[in-house]
Amino acid sequence: MDLAETVGVARTLAGSATAAADAIAAIRRALRPGTAAETAGRTAQR
Repeated sequence: MDLAETVGVARTLAGSATAAADAIAAIRRALRPGTAAETAGRTAQR
């Protein structure tokens, strides 16, 4: 999924520009390498 597609989905789900911006930020954080979730996963594997 590319960023434009992500933006479209976020806007559709959110229903407003502000909520969409929040949704996009959350998606970017989740997909960013080195996020807390990824770090937690590596820690659990040790």
